Amino acid sequence: LQLPLVAEPLQEKEVLKIIKQYPGLNSSKIAELINKSVPTAKRYLNSLVRLDLIEFRGAQKNGGYYWNSPKR
Repeated sequence: LQLPLVAEPLQEKEVLKIIKQYPGLNSSKIAELINKSVPTAKRYLNSLVRLDLIEFRGAQKNGGYYWNSPKR
């Protein structure tokens, strides 16, 4: 069974907007800002990474998520 790549686009758009506004946030801070659990936030983040809209930079403990601006 193949699940759709974007299962919850509204929440993912909200997460993308937060990352554009506050680059470098970690998953727990993003979860706090969208009032969701950390596993739920990570699911949204992983989907956005798979879509190549964001990327994780840095070490696992102190890294954060950044928007992949469109390449020209």
